[in-house]
Amino acid sequence: MCLAGLLAVAALPAVRSWVDGARLSAAAGRVTLLFRQLRCQAVTAAVCRGVVFDTVDGSVIYRIVEDGNGNGIRRSEISSGVDPVVDGPISLPLEHGGVRFGILDTRPVPVLPPGHGTLDDPHDPIRFGASDLVSFTPLGSSSSGTVYLLSPRGRMRAVSLYGVTGRIRVWDFLSRRETWVRR
Repeated sequence: MCLAGLLAVAALPAVRSWVDGARLSAAAGRVTLLFRQLRCQAVTAAVCRGVVFDTVDGSVIYRIVEDGNGNGIRRSEISSGVDPVVDGPISLPLEHGGVRFGILDTRPVPVLPPGHGTLDDPHDPIRFGASDLVSFTPLGSSSSGTVYLLSPRGRMRAVSLYGVTGRIRVWDFLSRRETWVRR
């Protein structure tokens, strides 16, 4: 029994690492699925659909919105109720065991390929312009940008959306090599 206990204790870090990676994968999958669903809904319903990200008490939440008057999704119209909130607010950490929208702030993180340099603000994990709003049109196009995810143990993953095509790419950050690799 002592031997079994020692083996279990020795395996604990590996199990924690595996769980951390699984939660990060699930969160990235959730964001990817969300983008695909919104694109499909926008095309099917012939109305702009989108997701708006907000920081509340230091944590990023998101809401699903719909264009209410045919001129696209706008923050001012979300606030006034013209563009209705269909779902949310939704908290990613509550859904995925502590995985949150975030960027490592312990060292500079390089931008995604083929870019050069480092991410300029580690406190801005939603990179869809100043409004942090992603919209999908009835024609299938969307906003372009990237969402960065950070696990409780410091692993990072990025979900990039390429607007005209609606293509989605998921990237893993390899800390030891300080580089991004496509999943």
